[in-house]
Order: sequence, then structure tokens, then C-alpha cells
Amino acid sequence: MAGPAALRIEHRFLNDVAVVVVDGTLDLASYPQLRDDLIKTALDVPRAVVVDISSLDVPTGATLSVFATVWMRVCDWPGVPILLLEPDARSREWLRDHGVARFVPAFADLDQALRWL
Repeated sequence: MAGPAALRIEHRFLNDVAVVVVDGTLDLASYPQLRDDLIKTALDVPRAVVVDISSLDVPTGATLSVFATVWMRVCDWPGVPILLLEPDARSREWLRDHGVARFVPAFADLDQALRWL
């Protein structure tokens, strides 16, 4: 029997901003993988870490806490903002409803996120 598939996480840089594209299912098994990857990315001290979650499946809102957890770990040092990209307005509303947007703002597209910086 195969275990849960790991998340596929791709990194690219746009000038001094790290853009992280996450694909797969965010569940209790993949939570540590995403948490550790985002913290490691922030420790490289880009101007910001922008996480594209448009292809991320989130079966339960509880796992969305990963973004607040990462924010809490990196907000003071190295002080790198964490931003989310989610083009779907209903999904951004879901993020707000689960308290994520209180710590980690969500934007419809990369241009909007970069203007926020």
C-alpha cells in the first residue's frame, strides 16, 4: 500500500522575491514538509516569500495553520513577509474565514502581491 503523495514544491526567484508554487494535498502528513520548506526559504532572506497555492488541495481548514505557523517563525527574524497567491475569490474568502489572512495576506495574482510589498 502506497503512502500519501508528497507535495510538489517548486521555487523560483523574481528579482529578490522567492516564489514558491505548491501542488498536491495539504494534510497532516504533508504539513511538516510545507512548513519546513517555507521556513528554509525564508531563512535565505529574500525580500518576501510568495506562495502560490492555486493548485493546492486543502481538504480541511485546520491545516491552513501552516501559513500562520511559518509567519510566526520568521516574522521577527529574518523578518521576511509570507504572502499567498490564490486567484479564486471564494478560496481567498475561505482563507480569511479560517484566520489565515490575519497573519498572511492573500492576493489574486503575483502583480498584486508585489505591489503590496
